Amino acid sequence: MTYPQMKFRISISTLITVLLISCRSDKGDVPFQVTNSSLFELVKTTAGSGYYKSGDTLAPAGNSPHGPFRLRMNSIAQRVLNSSGELSPGGTFPDSSLIVKEIVNSGPIQYAVMYQNKNSWAWAEFKGNGEVYYSVTSNGASCTPCHSNSVNRDLVRTFDLH
Repeated sequence: MTYPQMKFRISISTLITVLLISCRSDKGDVPFQVTNSSLFELVKTTAGSGYYKSGDTLAPAGNSPHGPFRLRMNSIAQRVLNSSGELSPGGTFPDSSLIVKEIVNSGPIQYAVMYQNKNSWAWAEFKGNGEVYYSVTSNGASCTPCHSNSVNRDLVRTFDLH
């Protein structure tokens, strides 16, 4: 085998290895990039599943800026709920937990979203068409003051108010 042939085979082997690694299905070591668009895609793909209180429309409580709503969670968030369907006081949601408050005022539906990423919540709000109402780049600055005023349930207030 000549040197150019050997160099070519090594290059091809390296390329195949890189492709196989990048196409793995267990990308657990690759962090999810939380952007407004990626978060809204998660909201759309988890629609219709994991409703709190069977999807009942709940009234806003206290000084909530949200109107009547339904609350749903992805299966990752649901796994840590107790037998009452709530997060126990002192409990935390694991990474990749998605909590979606579907705000059902008289107008089009809106979404208030919390996504657990690297032990920190990403916060956003969207209009039903995906238009950003409150961006993840705000880091929950308008959300955390209210959400911090509850029993320690990982900043989720619904369990204490409903």
